[in-house]
Amino acid sequence: MSSNQVITIDNLPSEITIDIPEETNNLLLSILMYAGIGIAVVGFLFIIFGPDKIYYNAGEGMTFIQMLQAYPGPIASVGGVLFFAGSQISNYMGQKNENIINDQLDAQINIQDSDIPEGFVLNMKPLEEGKFLVELVESKNEDDEKKNKL
Repeated sequence: MSSNQVITIDNLPSEITIDIPEETNNLLLSILMYAGIGIAVVGFLFIIFGPDKIYYNAGEGMTFIQMLQAYPGPIASVGGVLFFAGSQISNYMGQKNENIINDQLDAQINIQDSDIPEGFVLNMKPLEEGKFLVELVESKNEDDEKKNKL
């Protein structure tokens, strides 16, 4: 069957073609998340093991380490926010790709759950890049196997 027609229960098995979007493995997001984890860990370590008092020369200002010791809470918070932002953007991009695939499937397959005969499930078997065979296969339900053994 041509992949231009809408697949129904009556014309199974059928072959469909889906344009699968490329995985977005964004290096910048990975760097953002790992930097966030690193900054948060440094902040938490200074919260736990940092000194109670910090002495510094007011004329010269604080050194980098003294700055970390003076503000461990905000530093840990910034690290957590960076990690959270990176993970949310990454999840959004993955969800966007999933929605693109689901929209293509909805446009090509018009089979409701009520159309599927009892004891069967709808299966998509990959054939090659972007091509799938949609077919009905017998359900291998564990409850059915237990009933058959009794």
